[in-house]
Amino acid sequence: MNSIQRFNAVINQKSTDKIPGMVSNYNVFLTYFYDISISEYLEDPQANAQCFIQMVREFDLDAIYPGRGYIFYGCGPETGLGWVFPEENYPACEAGIIDSPDDLHKMIIPSEPQGYFKKFLEINQMAFKALGEHTLLGIDVLGPFSVAAFFRGYENLLIDTINNPAFFKQVMEKSVEFSLFLGCESLKLEFHRKELNEIFIIPE
Repeated sequence: MNSIQRFNAVINQKSTDKIPGMVSNYNVFLTYFYDISISEYLEDPQANAQCFIQMVREFDLDAIYPGRGYIFYGCGPETGLGWVFPEENYPACEAGIIDSPDDLHKMIIPSEPQGYFKKFLEINQMAFKALGEHTLLGIDVLGPFSVAAFFRGYENLLIDTINNPAFFKQVMEKSVEFSLFLGCESLKLEFHRKELNEIFIIPE
């Protein structure tokens, strides 16, 4: 039984040769165990994918998402957001670009994947080519609330829900458009699982 068959059997309440297991956040482990720097993990899709593929095979993992913890699925520095890159840690977004309704035009929906989002898709493509026939792979689509939290700033966005709901609605409408772009590009990969992922990441 391969991983895909194993998961399908469980979903259909049938017996399996073993209990299938899913690994979620693994990026810190991967960089330490395979001695790849965080800079390589982020900047070199080939190195990232090779380590990922090796990890899945070596530990016989059943279900996993390539590129977990990657700069965050389409809201990287290429969008104009302010990111910090500590030497020995993963980066975090410290500054949005929307301070008022006049700034909404700054959230530009790309015509095609760029920057870290393009690299994220490349990592997923390589992983799926190597593992997709036997391993259940999924891809994360960044949800509109998370997109809004990056572009507006998480705390600002929460305060908007109380102090300025009309502005919050405008930000969310624009973020839905941006999330749809990310989703449409991710769905082109035809992964086994597609997950709308709302994350809550701030530097602290």
